[in-house]
Order: sequence, then structure tokens, then C-alpha cells
Amino acid sequence: HLKRDLFAHYRTRLSCVPSNSPFEILRGQFLQKHAIEFWQGLHTCFGRNVTIKPTPLRKDIQDSFLKACNGGLQGKLQPGSHGTDEKNLQSTDTHGLLIPGSGNSIRVANGSAHGRVIYTAKVTNPLLSLGSAKGVSRPMLLCGVLDDAVEKQSYEWITGRVITHESESVRHVGDAIVIFDQRRVAPLFHATSSFVPSHTPNRPRAVAVTPTPERKRRPRLVVRLVASLTGARAFLARRAVQKRRGKGT
Repeated sequence: HLKRDLFAHYRTRLSCVPSNSPFEILRGQFLQKHAIEFWQGLHTCFGRNVTIKPTPLRKDIQDSFLKACNGGLQGKLQPGSHGTDEKNLQSTDTHGLLIPGSGNSIRVANGSAHGRVIYTAKVTNPLLSLGSAKGVSRPMLLCGVLDDAVEKQSYEWITGRVITHESESVRHVGDAIVIFDQRRVAPLFHATSSFVPSHTPNRPRAVAVTPTPERKRRPRLVVRLVASLTGARAFLARRAVQKRRGKGT
């Protein structure tokens, strides 16, 4: 029913992995609980053309996250999103989200204001992750975050954003969830945009333009007004006009 409803309301295609393994049961229950929140956010980012697939995580990554959620670590499983580069999607799908430089060769891609960490966005603001989603399909990872942060008695500010909840492993900064322990986060699904914009611009249609013939200019009539003069000045003025007329003939 979930697949049918998501396609009917959001034109979202959902692929499922039929399995009774403990990890797949956890993943299915997580999706059932947070599906509407995820898809409302994805609708804001991508419109109604989205494809959702479960991430093919390695077995050891599945087991590690499952162990953490089943009492290995304290916290509540919360939804979050993480934008990634299209070229890194295959690696992320397999190995999960890793802290840069923590036993790997991954470089920091989106700043290090909080140190070497994993950034996710709260499900209420997926646009925060969209800026890191690169490539034609702009992949977005839908993550499970084992959150043990507690509300701070007095808020702190960092890089213009307020820290509202914090623990040794997780920090809430504005609408971001900063994770210091990679065991606490797993990309359970990835979402990609099914709409690929055309890169061929529409050529404007040629329009024939008929030149407008130039109009012949008519000679301007210059009207000279001769002020009424009296006495000698009037006589001299008349003589001057007569001389000019004589030259013109």
C-alpha cells in the first residue's frame, strides 16, 4: 500500500528488497514510520519525479548499525538527509557514510566548522542537503540517525547558528544534525530525481523583416520675421533686404 500511495500522491517510485533479515525489517519499519516526512521534503526539492531505492550496504555495515540500534548505543532512531555527489553514490551506497580521514582517504567536501564529522539535515529541511547533491540526478541519501543529543540548558551559537541539543556524539545546529560517531548513522535509502532537464536550448524561429523605405525629407520653410522699425533703421533694413534679393537673382 505504501508504494501505491506514494506513487499516487507524489509520483514517487519505490523499490523494495523482499527479505526477512533483521536489518531489512528495521529498514522497512523505519520507512513506514517516516515515509510521509521524507516524501514531503523530497517533493519540495525535486517535485513529483523521484525514484527511491534501498542502499546496498555491505553486510558488516548493516550489522554494525543494527547492533547500535538494538542497544549497542543509546539514542533514538531519527530521520535525516544527506546530499552527495553523483560520482560518489556507488561508494556511499556500499560503505555507508564515513567521517573524512578516519581510517580512509575521504577528503572534507562541505566545510569543517565542527571538525571532521558527518553532516545530515533534519527531515523538516531537506533543502539544507540539496546544496551538496551534485550531478544530473542530484542524489539525496535518506538516513537513519541514532540520536542521543539532549537539550542544552543555555543555547550556544556557532557560525551564525544556534546549538540546541548536544552529546559527545551528536550535535543539533539549526536544522543540521552533526554526527561525530559514524556508527550512529546509515544511509538506508537514496533518492534521485527522475527529471533530467534538456540541455539543448530552443532555437528562436527566424522571422523575415521587411525594411521600411526611407521617406524623402521635405525642405524646411524658414520664416523670417522682420521687426517693425522706424526712421533710419527702417530705411537701412529695407536696403539690406533689397541687396540680398539682388544677389539671389
